[in-house]
Amino acid sequence: MGSRYRGRDRSGNSMTRRGGIRAFTWVINRLTRADITDCTNGFRAIRGDRLGELTLTEERFSAPELIIEARKNGLRIREVPVTIREREAGETKKPGLGYAVGLARTIVVTWIR
Repeated sequence: MGSRYRGRDRSGNSMTRRGGIRAFTWVINRLTRADITDCTNGFRAIRGDRLGELTLTEERFSAPELIIEARKNGLRIREVPVTIREREAGETKKPGLGYAVGLARTIVVTWIR
């Protein structure tokens, strides 16, 4: 998995968004006994032959779902540093509280499943 906190975060994220990422990462680390720093980073790699072992249903919040499923199935997780640059065009797809609620729902549903 990629981690902007092990690399360089030049994304210009607000303090609120950075705080939210850290809070959700803390929750996932407690649930899964993982030691990750960035649960929402989109940079992920997994061996193709292991994908069949995971139940992946999320379209929008796939990063935390993959982390939880991987840990539930005994897969090793390793973070690598990535650099995230500031958005040059367009707008975020993660506006406000709705994103946080959806992310929380995904964490709970995936954990229970």
